[in-house]
Amino acid sequence: MIDWDELLHRWITLTEAEKETLWARAEIAYRLTRVGGVVDVGQEKRLASEVGVSAAYVRKLAQTYVAFKDPDTRAQDMSFEHHYIASLCPDPQVALDRAIEHGWSAREMKAILRPSTGPRKPLERAKEIVKRLTPLDRLRFTQWFHAQYGEKAR
Repeated sequence: MIDWDELLHRWITLTEAEKETLWARAEIAYRLTRVGGVVDVGQEKRLASEVGVSAAYVRKLAQTYVAFKDPDTRAQDMSFEHHYIASLCPDPQVALDRAIEHGWSAREMKAILRPSTGPRKPLERAKEIVKRLTPLDRLRFTQWFHAQYGEKAR
């Protein structure tokens, strides 16, 4: 009978392989859908159709790869979704570093760094997030938020 430790080891191994596979797919999506560095929407649609995913998913993979082509810039402890959200920011590496520093989930990261993706104002989202932070993280977040948004937050 297989014991707990062996099954746990298998789980971890499969999780690592899954991450590598996702980044490999992202690179393939990038190579197949970019012509001279420019997005080819027709190729995105073609790839999506041939592999059974949406064109938006193909675009997400390629965009994330563009932002983190160098494996050394990727955060091993953060999900691909964290990297994707960071890729939407003006400076993806800074965004990813902030998420690591604050221990943000992908949902928190999106709410903080991409506040325009929802109907609420940044200040409303920030108030919800601050409630879940420790006092020290609350102070750091508040300082960062005011530096980032200032009066635009209201």
